[in-house]
Amino acid sequence: MKFLAWLDEMQTLLSSKPVGSTKLLLFMVLLLHAIVASAADSVTFPGKISEIKSPNGLYTIKNFDYPEGNINYPNHILFFLWKGQKKRLALNVHQLLWHVPGVGTYNRIAQILWSPDSSAFVLNDWEGSNVASLYLYRVRDLKHPVNLADKCGVEDSRDVRRILKCDHVYTYASKWISATAIEIKQTGHGSGGPFTFYFLLNLRTNSCKLIKREWKEDFSDCP
Repeated sequence: MKFLAWLDEMQTLLSSKPVGSTKLLLFMVLLLHAIVASAADSVTFPGKISEIKSPNGLYTIKNFDYPEGNINYPNHILFFLWKGQKKRLALNVHQLLWHVPGVGTYNRIAQILWSPDSSAFVLNDWEGSNVASLYLYRVRDLKHPVNLADKCGVEDSRDVRRILKCDHVYTYASKWISATAIEIKQTGHGSGGPFTFYFLLNLRTNSCKLIKREWKEDFSDCP
């Protein structure tokens, strides 16, 4: 939505009097602003940026790092905040540990991707050097994240055997296609050889479809 708004503004300005290099400069500035605004709907923690707001500005996800050497595990925690309210909620992908005080959200690296309509977000949990998983949080029900890795999987026996032979398998959301559709990647390597499977998850129909396979690892959008 942000991109479309800026595209409209760009078209309006380019249709005005400036010509030649001035038009080109306006185009580049507005396109860069649109790209930056779009990229702001995702962030990787921990890092220089400690929080991310939803596209509509009503919600904030804030990262907190426990001091080094703290016994809490995982040692990073994400809080969900509502605009204009003092309350906050600690996000927890481990439902069995929901009521245990001090339990963090993730241990190594977490990536947040907001849906275009701000109704949900995906948390990519890069929990180990050889594994990654992903969870869907709906704003109306933050205490019950859905493990999206359970929704998508290959069915061809040859693909299954390749994955089973690999000791590095990463499943994560690469981007939102729309408010109800997510592109999910499963990539990795091992004795079965490198691979990347691309899935389209439809949240409206709760269905996942394999759309492409490649015999190489694709980490082009990884943190």
